[in-house]
Amino acid sequence: MRRIAQVLRSGTMSLYWHVANKDHLLDLMLDTVVGEITIPDPPADWRSFLQATARENQAVLLRHRRVMDFIGRGRRWGRTRYSTSSARWPRWRACSSIPPPR
Repeated sequence: MRRIAQVLRSGTMSLYWHVANKDHLLDLMLDTVVGEITIPDPPADWRSFLQATARENQAVLLRHRRVMDFIGRGRRWGRTRYSTSSARWPRWRACSSIPPPR
């Protein structure tokens, strides 16, 4: 928190007016990064859609490499993560040749 406060040219304790703790701050940061992910329009086939989605996710993660340090550590899902996830499924279903479930 001290380092973040230095970057923001603020006091460490001033940050706590805006976030409850470091985990809350990391959740907000991850939610912001996920908000940068654009969901491609569904092409004709599901493979192309998955490839485009994977490329977009990779591009965002390469821009924010430090997020990989904490992305899978039980982070809470914020509004942006829910809306991105829920927007992805209808486009996935719109692909003409979805593989059958096993």
